[in-house]
Amino acid sequence: MADNLLKATAHCVELEQRTGVTVAIALEPEPYCFLETIDEAIAFFDRYLYSDEAVKRLMEMTGLTASQAASALPRNLGLCYDVCHAAVEFEHPQASIKALGAAGVPIHKLQLSAALRVPRIDADARHALEAFCEPTYLHQVVASGRNGLTRHADLPEALARGEQANGEEWRIHYHVPIFVETLGRFETTQSFLTEVLALHRREPIAPHLEVETYTWHVLPEALKGASVEDAIIREMQWVQGQLCQENSYIKRVAMLRQLC
Repeated sequence: MADNLLKATAHCVELEQRTGVTVAIALEPEPYCFLETIDEAIAFFDRYLYSDEAVKRLMEMTGLTASQAASALPRNLGLCYDVCHAAVEFEHPQASIKALGAAGVPIHKLQLSAALRVPRIDADARHALEAFCEPTYLHQVVASGRNGLTRHADLPEALARGEQANGEEWRIHYHVPIFVETLGRFETTQSFLTEVLALHRREPIAPHLEVETYTWHVLPEALKGASVEDAIIREMQWVQGQLCQENSYIKRVAMLRQLC
């Protein structure tokens, strides 16, 4: 896996040399996947992608010097920070972003998204969550309970635990509209996203911001509301409102251009 990523990085280096265009590969941690948490991602980059061996491998494939290869690796190979995924994993916004910076792993892309959150599971919550069980996507669940965090590959698997789950907090990998704090009887992780955007206002986290809600067609009918077009406009306007707070006009315009 790492060698294929380094081969792809070598191709990006060649592309940059030939065209002047820099392409960055951004690995995206996701619940219940090989790279799941920020700590796992940092460890993978440190051991396999930014190591001395990785530098040597890139030198072999590109003819770069050691210093050039060491600089090319983070320029062309970094992280995609999906805010929904980080929230589902109970990451701390500021601490996780700070840890990536300290490890020298750049965030090439910031995906602005929110997850479904159930503060306390009970019989009524389990019944209501059945409306979110759909076969198109996996909806991984991370549950926080007396024994720490437990993970489930999909929502039906988590619901099958029945009363054993009572009292747990669940965060569900179900991308929900980012402009709402609640969705029916449930909450969302919008506050996590708000904190990330506040950090970005103070010091830009990534050069590329993307609003990533793709579940409009699989939301329960009772929650679909307005047209997809109107909902997307509301999402963009909500992000713009967050980015415009406490900023000078010039800084505000620069940040809004990231969304265009």
